[in-house]
Amino acid sequence: MSAAERSSTTTEAGARDTDVGDIEGADEAMLALITVCLSTTIRAGAAARPSLSPTQVRTLTVIAGVPGGLSINAVAEAISASNPSASRLCQRLVRDGLLDRAAGPGNELRMSLSRHGHRTLDAVNADRIAELRALLDALPPTRRRRAVAALRDLADQS
Repeated sequence: MSAAERSSTTTEAGARDTDVGDIEGADEAMLALITVCLSTTIRAGAAARPSLSPTQVRTLTVIAGVPGGLSINAVAEAISASNPSASRLCQRLVRDGLLDRAAGPGNELRMSLSRHGHRTLDAVNADRIAELRALLDALPPTRRRRAVAALRDLADQS
């Protein structure tokens, strides 16, 4: 298969699809989306009480998604941090009342969200969604539907 054939496929409807690398401006658009999402996380985390960094928001999000919580090792792996860094981060979140510590299987220390942690993460996510929704609402309806469909497709692939 030639490079041109690899970079272009035919959809079921017969239309030609092009790899994202061949779409002018795709890289800039993806970087802009990353910036928008990170900016909303920074603003929402800063508005939380206590104020949260993007890494703290990510840590709470990761831990919230696992029933029974996570070990420090699993937290470190999930957020791409060293074990000592993840341990200090979790200690800070425990101190702030956002995480609970409990012994897990084999007396392994497990981190889970406290009630305050759940409420705080819910508020941060609500702020993030409200800000992103305002951006989407500013688009014409057809572009808004396409944007939401594209976001769903990206989420399904991750």
